[in-house]
Amino acid sequence: MSRSVFAVAAIALVVVLSFATTAAGLKYQLHHNDGALVPTLRVFIAYCPNNFSGEGAIVDVNPITAVWKIVAKVKFPSEIFGCIADYNPSYDFDQNDPNTLWFDFTSDTGFFLAVDTRYGNTTKVTSSNMFFTGFLDFKYFPAAGTLNGIAGAVTQNGFCFDGCLQYGVQDITRGAGFQRKALIPFKEGADDTSFVNWKTNELSFQGSYDLRKTTCGPSPTSQCMITIDSTTGALKSAVYTPDYQVWKFTRYQNPVDQTVKSFVSGGGCNQSSSSPWTYQFRDVDPITGATKTLTCVNDDLLINTDEWIASFAPDASLLATGSGNGDGDDPQLLVLNATSGSTVINSKLTGLAKALNADMGLVFIWALEFVGLVPN
Repeated sequence: MSRSVFAVAAIALVVVLSFATTAAGLKYQLHHNDGALVPTLRVFIAYCPNNFSGEGAIVDVNPITAVWKIVAKVKFPSEIFGCIADYNPSYDFDQNDPNTLWFDFTSDTGFFLAVDTRYGNTTKVTSSNMFFTGFLDFKYFPAAGTLNGIAGAVTQNGFCFDGCLQYGVQDITRGAGFQRKALIPFKEGADDTSFVNWKTNELSFQGSYDLRKTTCGPSPTSQCMITIDSTTGALKSAVYTPDYQVWKFTRYQNPVDQTVKSFVSGGGCNQSSSSPWTYQFRDVDPITGATKTLTCVNDDLLINTDEWIASFAPDASLLATGSGNGDGDDPQLLVLNATSGSTVINSKLTGLAKALNADMGLVFIWALEFVGLVPN
């Protein structure tokens, strides 16, 4: 989960009916499912038509029935060559318009790729900084027209001489390259799991290997919740979080207590699992690190891998997570009820690989999001 700085459907039943407004003042697209209204889950699938090429597909899935539909195909730029099994890009959806998906291929090709998930069109944005090796985690900041995130760094002296994290921005409108805002005195950070508080201009994520003299935990390897200023990158706080690992935050805070509903692994559920940690939903305070367990997930549930490839529905009632099949197994698309912890669907997306003519039936889930969010 954590990366070091060096490991740097019948389909006809799905009919658009209306829009509902979330507490955050945004709308999301609704579909009809036997009288119930549910948001669409949009999934980006990468696959290999043969051993020497890779392509992408946009697939819409009903998160209640697992009925799927191929929306568009995606042709990758020529720099992304061969079978895509060796690629593992970090990603983010535009929070204001999740029809736009950003992939970071910087470490492999030197560019970011924007995908219009309605039609499959792509746009390259080149990063001209030769010392930038790609984000571990990033978010799209629409007002600034930048991708802001956490990356690896190394300096000639100081605490970062043997490697550390850095916070920086990649301009996507004026062609400027990656620009560092600040070094962060930690060596490891969790990928694709940060939370942005847009009101207070803060970005929070879990990390470890505290490089300061006084560490946030009992040892330098302790895992902590780190909060930085999302404008300057300055470290604001780091608190010890030994009893849970966040896989995905919702995008919005509870306006009452400022906690963020999260999908985590942690202890305290006291179920029959032999493991002391199980999957669960908690309210997490990104500043203090304090949590409240909301519900436990059935400990018999097996999630194949890639729990951080996930998305909450706009009202936080559902959590979807998807895994590829790098070991040759079937993909897994899992939707959980985030209130009860029960499994809504656990799908292999049967028939999708055949419909895509994927070589050896291999398909990889690279990203997913509940779509239709648009400004009021």
